[in-house]
Amino acid sequence: PPRSTLFPYTTLFRSIVLWTFFIEATSTAMNAIAGAGGLIRKAYFPRWILVIASTASASLSFTINTVLVLIVTLALGQLDLSWRSLLAPFYYIELGVLVLGLSLLLSALFVFFRDLGHIWEILTLVLFYGSAIVFPFNRIPAHLRALAGLNPIAQIVEDLRHALVDSRIPSMESLIGPLVVIPILISVMTLVIGLIVFTRLTPRFAEEL
Repeated sequence: PPRSTLFPYTTLFRSIVLWTFFIEATSTAMNAIAGAGGLIRKAYFPRWILVIASTASASLSFTINTVLVLIVTLALGQLDLSWRSLLAPFYYIELGVLVLGLSLLLSALFVFFRDLGHIWEILTLVLFYGSAIVFPFNRIPAHLRALAGLNPIAQIVEDLRHALVDSRIPSMESLIGPLVVIPILISVMTLVIGLIVFTRLTPRFAEEL
């Protein structure tokens, strides 16, 4: 089948797999500390282990689904490998950094603010449509494109499309120029903030739970 027929589907599958991992990992991690109150009160151990363990299932599913999508895409002749594809692992690492940072931050704050779960549901709904998961990023109105491009999820999704699916899909750098460094920095800063907040709130977990 011609590329034009299959291209939207392979792009959509990869984007949905990525988004599903993001939602599943962060949502599960949010309750990692609050849901283990009895264990936290009885034994001392590094609390971050609970957050990592809570995302293990999502990470395993993400790995399996990503490999399956890559195999199917390759079988259909829709995997466009070139020097750009060497950047794909870095985008996956960036995704992991973002998810870990958010997981630490959400799990720590959820202990004290239980309404955070409802707020996160609303925020992720906005993020879903702002990340161009089910449509090309360049369909976002031009006057909103630069702002939407600052979203790390949108940047990761679009750059993975460019790196693995088709070079004709514009990279985020070509869409928003030098501003592309901002979503990358946001991912890194999210991890830093998550670590700081989690570390500072850890001593209060037992008494709050």
